[in-house]
Amino acid sequence: MKDRAEDLCCRICRPGKEVMFSGILVKHFCAQQQTAKAQLLIRRKNGMPEDPIIVNLPNDPQLKSAKTITTIVYALQAASFFSGGATLLAAVVINYVKRDDVRGTWLESHFRWQIRTFWFSLLWSVLGYLTFVAVIGYFILVANMVWLIYRIAKGWLDLSNDKEMYRRF
Repeated sequence: MKDRAEDLCCRICRPGKEVMFSGILVKHFCAQQQTAKAQLLIRRKNGMPEDPIIVNLPNDPQLKSAKTITTIVYALQAASFFSGGATLLAAVVINYVKRDDVRGTWLESHFRWQIRTFWFSLLWSVLGYLTFVAVIGYFILVANMVWLIYRIAKGWLDLSNDKEMYRRF
């Protein structure tokens, strides 16, 4: 089995990135490859996850651009209440197109949140419209609207505070 430290180096070393190993911020990962191999062995021995946590630097222009796109997607989701849902569809298309740009960053969790918001909202909307003739459809649609407002508000607030979604406590 090939040593993962070498693969990790090629995958993570990008301008504007730092790597967190066991609570220690490591700069210039390529120059620290031997240390990384030792850290990887320690992590394996202690049963810790092998992949390091990628920490994005605040002045990373790619991260700022991705955060702006994420904000635009939340705005499109919010505008869907006035557009009959068309901007909600546009928002999920942007999510799928830009998904690779945020992979490995804290914004990836926001994209997952936004995509799931779209699909579950669509599911509950269809279910609500199908059962609208029975009175229960009305309640499903109202609950879906409240849930959608919650998802947009929570996501947007966490984004503005630079927090990722699905945090583990």
